[in-house]
Amino acid sequence: MRPSNIRALRLTIYILIAALIVLFMVSQVFGVRIFPNLSPFNMNIFGQGANYKNTVLIPAPAPGGFKDVKLGASACRIDIVPADGQNVSIDEAFHSKDSMSVSYSADGASLTIDIKPPGGFHLFNFGGSNKVTLRLPKNSYDSIDIGASACDANAEIPRAASLGITVEAGNLKLSGEFDDVRAEVSAGKAELTCGVLPKSFTADVSAGEMNINLPENDGFAVYADVSAGAFNSGFSDFTPPLKSSQGGLYSYKNARTPLYNFSVSAGSINLNKQ
Repeated sequence: MRPSNIRALRLTIYILIAALIVLFMVSQVFGVRIFPNLSPFNMNIFGQGANYKNTVLIPAPAPGGFKDVKLGASACRIDIVPADGQNVSIDEAFHSKDSMSVSYSADGASLTIDIKPPGGFHLFNFGGSNKVTLRLPKNSYDSIDIGASACDANAEIPRAASLGITVEAGNLKLSGEFDDVRAEVSAGKAELTCGVLPKSFTADVSAGEMNINLPENDGFAVYADVSAGAFNSGFSDFTPPLKSSQGGLYSYKNARTPLYNFSVSAGSINLNKQ
């Protein structure tokens, strides 16, 4: 190696070391956490497991348990699974005790849960694994609302009259039986598997992807507003024939109801037949 190249390499190393020292000093002075987790999904890169484990138990109101559940989650892996009994529980498996914050509030039959990293400036999410398992009773809910930001989320909801989902820069897979569905996907990906045909469905996808799995049925209609995106369907009997790049009013089996409203901007909505 030429002497000039060696000097350039040494200079680069010195600059990197100086930058790390400055970052460390800033973290000490301002309480800034520089390397809490590796990625929004908290991938376990260096084989480090969960160093902190805890279970939060939320007693159910009597009688009937919770009917309305609202969940906000960010920067974690979260699984929502049905459970026996009426109480709600949250299993925490974090890289460290202070790497995530879990809070909740209950008002009668309404429950709100918030899961996110605590306040602070993060330059990198480095090394660790933050996972949450939310156990919801096997009830029929009036409403379920899930907001996932930079999450890898999987959810199984037995039944809810109303379902609302918001996905931002993450992944969400969800299944269950729902009457009314509202979905917003922005720079993320969502997959919804419906056990029954919803009575109403509104979806807005912007620079993301949404896959909707529906059972065979007696028919439905879709109004699709497509702008620099695509609407695709695995239901072959659409009238008029579907062109993915074009919006418009479409009907499956010549049905007029239920009427679904889909909006796509620089993304895609894909209807699939189960």
